Amino acid sequence: MDIKDPATFRAMAHPLRLELFERLAILGTATASQLAELVDESPANCSFHLRVLAKHGYIERVESGDGRERPWRVLDITQTWDSDQPEETRLAKETLEDTLREWDNARLRIARRTPTPPEWKGTLLSSSATLWLTPAEAKALGEGIAALILPYADRWESDERVEGGAPVRVLADTFLVPGRMVPDENATQDENATENTTENTTENTTENTTENTTETTTETDEADPS
Repeated sequence: MDIKDPATFRAMAHPLRLELFERLAILGTATASQLAELVDESPANCSFHLRVLAKHGYIERVESGDGRERPWRVLDITQTWDSDQPEETRLAKETLEDTLREWDNARLRIARRTPTPPEWKGTLLSSSATLWLTPAEAKALGEGIAALILPYADRWESDERVEGGAPVRVLADTFLVPGRMVPDENATQDENATENTTENTTENTTENTTENTTETTTETDEADPS
């Protein structure tokens, strides 16, 4: 799903909708009542947020097997968008990205405080690095990471569940390190000039103090009758 308009960005920029979408993707199909139990919310509240997601093309209703409450399903497990957007769309995109990051960070803190099952110990990755890359290398790195993830993401589409598996969240971001990386040469020159001025001022002050002290001592010696 390629997101292009502000309303579609904003529709997903809500923690509960992110949670509902993910749980629905994991389950395949589920009703608002079933999802409400999993996310600790009321069925009415979940139903409202599910309708918002459906309105903007993220999910849809499917036929009920027993004629009761109709379940929902995800239309496309993958969402993409261009980094360059018109102003209004850019603000909505950044809202979604910020919401995603806050949601993931909150869950990451919970996950780190939750005991890891024995069979999962030593299998989950935590890694970060600051690299010196060209634009072409950064693009290739991102494409390489995406290529590693994509085959596993396709399991949701095919409804494939490998025995012994569990939902694992993978986070991957590359960004330019904020702030200046190279000192300003003019600032360095100004700093050197300031240091030199300070040194000269200190030296002159020391010399004046020494001269005054010597002069005072000499005058005192001359006034001493002994």
